[in-house]
Amino acid sequence: MDYNLDEKFLEDLTTTFDAAVASGAVVYNGSGTSKVIQRELNGTTVNFQITELANLTHRPDNMSGKPANNPFENPEPELTVRSTYGEQGEFKVVLNKFPVIPHHFLLVTKKYESQNSPLSPTQLFDTMRILIHLKKSSTKNWFAFYNCGPESGASQPHKHIQFLTFPENFVSYPEKMISTATPFIPDSKSEPLQDANLPFAHFVAKFPPIEKLDKETISMYFASLLQAVLNIQSRNDSSHISYNFILTTEYIMLVPRSHAKYESLGVNSCGVLGLFLCKNSQLADMIEKVTPEKILLETTNETGANFLLSAQSLIYLSSKMASMTSIVKTADYILSRPTLSKIITPVAKAFVSYAGYREMGLKFNDLLIEETPVMQKAISRLPEDESYARVYRMITAHQLSLSHQLLPPNKAVKPEEDTHYLVPYILEAEKEAFERVELDNIDVTK
Repeated sequence: MDYNLDEKFLEDLTTTFDAAVASGAVVYNGSGTSKVIQRELNGTTVNFQITELANLTHRPDNMSGKPANNPFENPEPELTVRSTYGEQGEFKVVLNKFPVIPHHFLLVTKKYESQNSPLSPTQLFDTMRILIHLKKSSTKNWFAFYNCGPESGASQPHKHIQFLTFPENFVSYPEKMISTATPFIPDSKSEPLQDANLPFAHFVAKFPPIEKLDKETISMYFASLLQAVLNIQSRNDSSHISYNFILTTEYIMLVPRSHAKYESLGVNSCGVLGLFLCKNSQLADMIEKVTPEKILLETTNETGANFLLSAQSLIYLSSKMASMTSIVKTADYILSRPTLSKIITPVAKAFVSYAGYREMGLKFNDLLIEETPVMQKAISRLPEDESYARVYRMITAHQLSLSHQLLPPNKAVKPEEDTHYLVPYILEAEKEAFERVELDNIDVTK
């Protein structure tokens, strides 16, 4: 298991790239010509860089499905920097055959995984470990990105994470946003950063110092932002789950996507960062004429400001629901009465069987309405791994719903796995709420 990269990684990356270019294994004709423009968007100055790269014309687009000739299944030896990497040894580190800049490389899963699936906690931390290593060993400013979903701008369906460096002296809008922000706290009371002056949805979270970053922390940050993306795409009645994921050692950003292209211009994670890549001068001219912000607005979702329900709405919804405490008491009463139990238990089991949520990869507690203060508090108290697993199950169910599919029996949630993982936290939050109401209604007499 090659988890911590050795000191020679950057040196090996450089020598492998130089040798691959010399042999023709990597198609690279230079970094092209670039132009930086600044746009004033409702009081916010945003930097955009438009780069013309001729070698992009050689890059294949195989997002129609799992290709018969998958370039990531058995990468060329000349492109391989590390044959094994990661906590679970699930990745290869390979050069991009059609690089945007020198040393452009990828993390590619050894076994086929879909580019439409979210990164797992282990994959997230494997990515961060590389960025931390490069921050300590390189003078350049590296970032990683993942184009997830059919409209994210990905060119290959095999799961791969890309690594690039920011152009020298280029300051992206998320970097400006975090410059005056405090580290994000992934709980129900905190919202990710958004610049209300930008016309498209974007969710940014500033990390704590590197020494405080671990797998659980990064997973919670990702889960919080991913939930915001799902809220936006649900509100826009999206028929797919697509987003761009950008990671640095300072922040994480997710941008929900509506379309992979604007006319013939492909837009991926680089584009949503403000780094537009074009294969010819006609596309470069079009970006300036149409304006970068219009292109991003047309290929992403509408602004994500105020995507949460108001407190008044939450209180209203809460008042319309039976408390979990009363439900648990009722269930205990039924189970304590043999006659009632014999009648109700078979009906309950039949309901679960016909409901079909387990075949969607869900647990019963995943179906409980979230938009109440009590539920939000209960969810915020879940352990990090349980919270991430909950979000992952919901994403799986949403994707199955869009494709009109069910999980095979061996992958569906089993009855013994359908635990009430959330109920103890709901009961705890309700008890606190009841006590608070009692305190607020105490009559003090003199």
